[in-house]
Amino acid sequence: MAEARGGSRRHFGEWLVAGLCLCAWLLAGCKAPPAVPEASALPSPGVPRPTDLPPPLPSAQAPTPPPTAALPALGWTRYLGVNEVHGVAWAQDGALWAATSGGVARWNLAAGTFVQYTTDDGLPSDSAYDIAVAPDGSVWVATLAGVSHRADGAWASYTPADGLSDASVQSIAVASGGDVWLGTSSGVVHWDPGVE
Repeated sequence: MAEARGGSRRHFGEWLVAGLCLCAWLLAGCKAPPAVPEASALPSPGVPRPTDLPPPLPSAQAPTPPPTAALPALGWTRYLGVNEVHGVAWAQDGALWAATSGGVARWNLAAGTFVQYTTDDGLPSDSAYDIAVAPDGSVWVATLAGVSHRADGAWASYTPADGLSDASVQSIAVASGGDVWLGTSSGVVHWDPGVE
């Protein structure tokens, strides 16, 4: 019994060496033949060697991405100015809003302009996690330190000091009636605009 187990371990080790050689060959893009271990390390007769395996299928090779210049032809356009975008929302006026790790960004795509809002503009935190546009066109932003609302060109922010149950707001949704729903670290929070 011990002999059979030892033999299985030997074959497993030989297969492991062969598999690692094959993986190295595949990772190298199949451009160079796989390294073959010394004859003493090869599997016993009747067991396939790495060189006996069929070549990999063409789909096993990593596809080459198209050049950047070809992207507009594919319909994709990248808008620069911010990184780490966590959420986007389309406004009725044609603006694209984005919640980012550096605040809130607004692109006026028709005019080709870009504005970034941060704590200097009234946000409670520059770490914005989500964004939503209300039916009235105002913008709501979920941040690490509370929620912000932009209406009539000005930001108003709400934190636990204003009665918000949790400062860390990860997601936000605005219902058709204007009710605001927040996903926070401690659960779902609802704000009713009809209650003062």
